Amino acid sequence: MSAASANLVELHNVTFGYGERVVLRDLSLTVPRGKVMALMGASGGGKTTVLRLIGGQNRAQQGRVLFDGQDVGQMDTAACTPCACAWGCCSSWAPCLPT
Repeated sequence: MSAASANLVELHNVTFGYGERVVLRDLSLTVPRGKVMALMGASGGGKTTVLRLIGGQNRAQQGRVLFDGQDVGQMDTAACTPCACAWGCCSSWAPCLPT
């Protein structure tokens, strides 16, 4: 855990899309450590995409995604799975579920 960062999650000017369809454009947000946050929006609005970016399943096409002060875009896939578990996204991550 990074002692320097008051935020657990930071997205800085993130853009991401699927093919020609841009889902997130220049998104910035912070989630303070110890706070509960809800993502709400229309179907197809990018909620799941944001969670996948934070957990490392997807990589931002532009911008930076930080988890506990570490750049998720620079992590390998194995290093991202604990991020997803710590973030609380385990229900959609098979490696996090008990076998």
